[in-house]
Parts: sequence; structure tokens; C-alpha cells
Amino acid sequence: MCSFEEKVLNGIKKCGISNLSGLKIGAGVSGGADSISLLISLSNILSPLGLTLYVITVNHNIRAKDESSGDANFVLNLCKNLSDKGFLIKAKCYEIEEGQVSSLAKERSGGIEDAARELRYEAFESFIKENNLDYLCLAHNQNDQLETLLMRFFNGATLEALAGIKSLRGKYLRPLLDISRGEIEVYLKEKEQDYRTDKTNFDELYLRNKIRLKLMPFLDQNMGGWRKALLGANGRYQEDADFILDAVKDFPLERCDEGIKVPLDDFLNLAPAIQNRVLIKAANMAGEDSRIPQAFLVDCLKALKSTGKINFSKHYNKVQVVCNKNNLLVKKYDKSQTDFKFFVIIEESGIYELPFGQLNVSKNDDSNAVLSSNEEYVASICRGELISSFKLKLPVIVRSVSLDDEIKSADGKMKKVSDILNDWKLSDLDRSLLPVFQVLESSEQSIIALAGSFLGYKDWIVKL
Repeated sequence: MCSFEEKVLNGIKKCGISNLSGLKIGAGVSGGADSISLLISLSNILSPLGLTLYVITVNHNIRAKDESSGDANFVLNLCKNLSDKGFLIKAKCYEIEEGQVSSLAKERSGGIEDAARELRYEAFESFIKENNLDYLCLAHNQNDQLETLLMRFFNGATLEALAGIKSLRGKYLRPLLDISRGEIEVYLKEKEQDYRTDKTNFDELYLRNKIRLKLMPFLDQNMGGWRKALLGANGRYQEDADFILDAVKDFPLERCDEGIKVPLDDFLNLAPAIQNRVLIKAANMAGEDSRIPQAFLVDCLKALKSTGKINFSKHYNKVQVVCNKNNLLVKKYDKSQTDFKFFVIIEESGIYELPFGQLNVSKNDDSNAVLSSNEEYVASICRGELISSFKLKLPVIVRSVSLDDEIKSADGKMKKVSDILNDWKLSDLDRSLLPVFQVLESSEQSIIALAGSFLGYKDWIVKL
């Protein structure tokens, strides 16, 4: 066993696995240098012990067919060649349907990389169950760890995230985390083993690639010792994160038929750092398995702490946070749910929590009114951050859309609100969240605004 393979074995032992005998070990192999080094080294470690290496490669079908299929075929052919030489290997390719990654990215309003990762891990989970694996090894190395730490720092990550990639999480084992990319390339050169190169690794539209191609070379040239310092810091971050997570572990969350019940009074007495993690834990218990944006957590906490609080419902991805009177519920989000009905009369300044977000109504001293010459107030809509604002005169009704609603257009004619929403191609849920502003003190009680900006459309404001 060469020194590289000894380091791989030590990476396994570092996770508390001192004896490989009887274990079923797998490896996720993409065809790149990192995963090929993992495949070759594990083959040399496991086969002499009489242990089979179970290999999975995933074809995401998001690049040109010759590239995407080429990677998968390269891995399968290499596994066959190794098997022919006497190594104990069983390999399988999982195909993700063409268009499935982009469809998921669009559904989640996220990036292609995140969607591809989710579907890849779904394939991993199936492979683990299918082969009854004890561990599936992944090829994240020391350079990946550094890139991840920098990327998470720039994204404003929590302490847990700043602790970096874990060597062992569940059944996922990463034995290369203490091995640099340089060591990997030297090992493959010694083995005279080629590998595939993903062209998207050089696309600087991706933050990770910018960090790898520009920031890290700059730090290497100008900030000697930064790698050791950063790798040392992530251990301390983990210690602090463990302290916070211990407090979260003791907070009582109750499962009920609807979802996860959060004791609201106890929750409001927690420190903000604990509140964030409790919401994340409740969301995970409710079925949300992706990273929850900090902006969503802030939005929920602001809603809970605001004065003049009204019942609200906010959702992200698979999870929904609902406040009803003094109860807080975190549950699985039902996309078909369209029963958001709200109606509130605004007669004075204040902060109002409604299903579409937070409505701030404040006194206006600007005589340049949009709606009329004697407007006195500004209505501002927020969802974690200011989205739009416009002037109006109180009192007004803020409510959900009704079927027979009409609003005046620029040519002075009346237009059905339902036709506007059809033009906007709004889903049933978004229609139910759209706020209508209606004059109260007039015989017509006409609609003066449709606040479509929080859905990505221009507010429809009637000039009076």
C-alpha cells in the first residue's frame, strides 16, 4: 500500500472505523480526478481484504450528451478493466431524465447545481438501500473543504456551516478530506491513470469556480498560511455550533397531525441564535431537507415580534410556517392550498402581518402624492426586505382578490382583475396571496392598487 492509500485508510479510521472486515463499502464516482483517485485507492485497500467495492456513477444529463454520457461510460469501463484485473468491483450508472434537473431548479427557484446535487443524493440513497451499504465514500478533498468554507463565509452561513464538510455524516464517508488536490494528481500520475475534466469547472459564473480559479491563487500568493488557519478555524466553529445545538436539542417540539407544534411563548423567550436553529429543526422534522435561507428565517422572526400582529403564513420550498393567534406551527407545504383569505381595515399607522408579508403603514410628509393631492400615508410591503411602497389615504381595506374585482386601467376603462392575473400567469396560490387595496370612504369603494411587486410584477396603481 503506497503512502496515498495509507492516507485514505487513515481518513476512514479518523471516522472511527478501525476494522473494515465485513463492511459493505461503496463509492460515488463522477470520472473527475478526485473520484478516480478514490476509486483506485479504495480498490487497492478493499480487494486484498476480500471486500467488494460498490460503485455508483450518476449521469445528470445537463451537459452535451457526449460529455455527460462520456463521463459515465468512462467510469463503467474503468470499473470493468479493474474487475478484469482481479479487483472486486460492482458498478452501476443512474440516469437522471433529461430536463429533470432544470425542471427542479425552476420549481425551487434555485440553481442548476443545487438541483443536480439533490437528485444525485436521491440516487445515492437508492443505491445505499439497494446494496445494503454500511458507507458510501465521496471524493471531497482538502481543496473542496477550503472552497466550501470560503463560499459559505461569503454567503453569510451559520456556525454549523462554517464548520465545513464533515468526514462522516450518516452513511456518507469522506476519506480524502485531509488530502490536497496536488497529492491526488501526483497519485494518478504515478498510477498512469487518466480522468475526465468537466468544462463547467472553469465557468466563472459559479461562485465556487471564482473562488477556486481567482481567490485561492491570490491568497496563496499574498496570504501565506491562510489554508492552515482556515482549516484550524473550522474546528473551533464546530465546538461553538455544538454548544448552540445542545440548547436546541432540549427545546420541546411536539409532533401533531398537522405538523410540528412550537410553544410560542417559550420560543419568543429564546436568544435569536437559538430561535433560528429551532425553526430549522422544526422545518427538517416537517420534511424540509434543503438549506433554508437566512432571509426566510428573518422574515418569520420579524413577523412574530412585530407589533399589531395578525395571523400569517409564510412558506419556503417544502415547508410552511403558520402563526394562528398564539400558536406556531411548522408543517409540510401544500402546493394545492389556496385557502388564504384575508381582510383588514387599515385606519392608522402600524405594522401589519398578512399572508403576503409585512405591511408597514407610516405617516407621509411628502406633498408629491401619487394617488391624490392630499395623501397622508405610505404603504410599504416587506418580505424580509423592502419590496415596494406607494402612497395612499386612510382608511383603506387590504384584502385578498375576489372573483368579480375590477380596477381602472391607464385609458380610464375598467379591467377585470382576473384578466390581469391571467396575463401575469399567476398560480392559484399566488392569486390567493395577492393584496388588493380598496378605498373605504367612498360610495364606489373602488380598488386603488394591486401590489404585484412581491410576485415579480409591477404594482398596478390607480392615479386618482
